[in-house]
Amino acid sequence: MIPFQVGEVIDINSYKHGGEFHRQWEGSKVLSSDEILIVSNYHPKVTESDGRIHSYPGLSIALFFPEEWWNIVMIYRYNKRLVSYYCNIASPFRIDNHNGCIHYVDYDIDLIVRPNKSFKVVDENEFVENSQKYSYPNSILKRVELAVKQLSAWVKRGHIPFTSEFASHWYHQYLSLELSGVNGRCNM
Repeated sequence: MIPFQVGEVIDINSYKHGGEFHRQWEGSKVLSSDEILIVSNYHPKVTESDGRIHSYPGLSIALFFPEEWWNIVMIYRYNKRLVSYYCNIASPFRIDNHNGCIHYVDYDIDLIVRPNKSFKVVDENEFVENSQKYSYPNSILKRVELAVKQLSAWVKRGHIPFTSEFASHWYHQYLSLELSGVNGRCNM
């Protein structure tokens, strides 16, 4: 069970395999916490592992799956058009009940998917480097390889969330929540 309520504001933390901090997105608003966790970010404050802080432009809606080895970020631009899906190969997310946030381990490889379903796999070199740096066990290497294959198949089949209807639905859910004024902040 995902304990967050619609409108609740949480932070998202990613780590590398050895537990090293990688990145934090502050102020993600929960849109749904039923079967998967869906959150929105509008110009979120992002803190990098080297301490740099910046704001990511525009709107993104992220999907976190409790059992899948990836998360998916739908990226929208100012004209409210879905530009791409940024798919992170990562461990299933975990809930940090003490801090009221979620976290996952980033396994480097990403898929960038366009709305027309064309996609490319990126950061494979980073995965090779980090697999040596962090001594990824064989079980992780196999799990990451399987995740890339499974996610690629989802894209090719047009599995949710890779449909224009899904992207439009969650864009409108975001707008409805913003217009309703629902806003709750987790106690950090």
